[in-house]
Amino acid sequence: MANYLYVMAAKSIQKYILSGNKLRLMVGASELVEELAESFIPDILQKLGWQSPRDYEILSRTAGGIRITFADDEKAAYLQKIIPLAVDGFAPGLEIVQTVVKIDNNLGEALSKSQQKLRVKRNALYPEYPIPNPMVKRVPSTGNPIVEERDGEPLDRVMLAKHSKAEDARQTLSKKLLSVFPDPDKKSFVDDFSKIASRDNSLMAVLHIDGNGMGGYIMRAVEELPNDLAEAKKKYSEICANIAECTKQALTETLQEFFSNAGDLILCRPVVCAGDDVTLILPATGALEFAVSLLKKFARKSNEILNERLTACAGIVYCKHNYPVVQAYELCESLVKYAKKQLDRQMSGIAYWRLTNAIADDFESIIGRELTASGIRLTEMPYIVASNADNNADNPDKPTVDQLLKLRDGINGLPRGSVRKLVTAFYNGEDFAENLYKRMKEVAETEKWKTFESALLEITKNDMFPALRVREQGRHKYTPLYDVLELIAAERSGS
Repeated sequence: MANYLYVMAAKSIQKYILSGNKLRLMVGASELVEELAESFIPDILQKLGWQSPRDYEILSRTAGGIRITFADDEKAAYLQKIIPLAVDGFAPGLEIVQTVVKIDNNLGEALSKSQQKLRVKRNALYPEYPIPNPMVKRVPSTGNPIVEERDGEPLDRVMLAKHSKAEDARQTLSKKLLSVFPDPDKKSFVDDFSKIASRDNSLMAVLHIDGNGMGGYIMRAVEELPNDLAEAKKKYSEICANIAECTKQALTETLQEFFSNAGDLILCRPVVCAGDDVTLILPATGALEFAVSLLKKFARKSNEILNERLTACAGIVYCKHNYPVVQAYELCESLVKYAKKQLDRQMSGIAYWRLTNAIADDFESIIGRELTASGIRLTEMPYIVASNADNNADNPDKPTVDQLLKLRDGINGLPRGSVRKLVTAFYNGEDFAENLYKRMKEVAETEKWKTFESALLEITKNDMFPALRVREQGRHKYTPLYDVLELIAAERSGS
């Protein structure tokens, strides 16, 4: 008897969760996404009177996505028909794509074919119905029609669904991540950005992490699935469960490491933990160290659970608590993309940016507009995260986070205003900057300067002008000074 594979996946999950810029709405949106595959769709299957494993089997479910095999095409087609309306009622505004594929020869081929179909469907425009009357009252922040007011706040249907779900005490993602803490029922994540960045000028950090080789790992695993359908289903379910467990364990252990003594209120808010994706919001101070620890644990856990050591890249955006988080997240994505490109997806690395203006551009544009002076690039991004299992020997042209932190500590003994003048001097040319460096060295305290210069040399390896790293016979020149100054500024603003 033929079998059929049904696949459903949500589009732009992080953007759906982070839009609205109120943490309470983000908490509700995160819960909606978690529940969609965890309980909402399984409940639909049960209410239709279908039984597992007679009529269907759930292969995998993660935040915003589910894969189900059906014994006949009629049930698969019927589910595909009713899900869009059901999801629109459960999580208004969340766009989904879905497909049904016949399992002809083996499960691996059907999985690959379904992914190809979903990629095409993701590019299609998603209709929004009903179209509101132009005379209706609208929510000023979204432009959508008002459906209800709560505590004097007008809400559209998307905001109302998120707001209502935020009041649900279950909070699936939070409970999953807090379960490793002592007395987890007493623990909670923050529900207000002002608790993360309390002062008007203080900063918070938006952190996004994405695996480098997870797609390749899954493709290889799918190709190796046995031909026997029952065995293939079991194996694929184990693979998906192991991937989710790998990411979850890495994140929960990192949360324990940094917040075990924080009391009942944990000053961060995980937004997404699905597959090899992690997005969370936390204080600016310590965000870099948190990301480093998480990346190292992800590599170790993947080796332990998946028997393949995978790496990941992280993007950190430091911004004020009232900055549009969805825009900060988009910049995070571009930082991760840039880090992956620079490291050929072979190593764990981090790129970050401190937002000081109203517009969050993509990082490639920022480099061209703000980080290039007289042919010299004023950034060394990304910085490699080296663990006990690797170093930057495979990429000697990229510095490590450890070297960056050593430079951060070394620069603390010097007037940062002088160092910032040195960065500005690069706009007047390399010779001008080098002469200023020499004058600074002459007037600085000997021991403090030695510490600073030693840390610089570990990165640049340029005895002639330690503030500048030269590559490829002088065709490419970089300085890490702006990076470290921005890191210090972000961390000080977050404390």
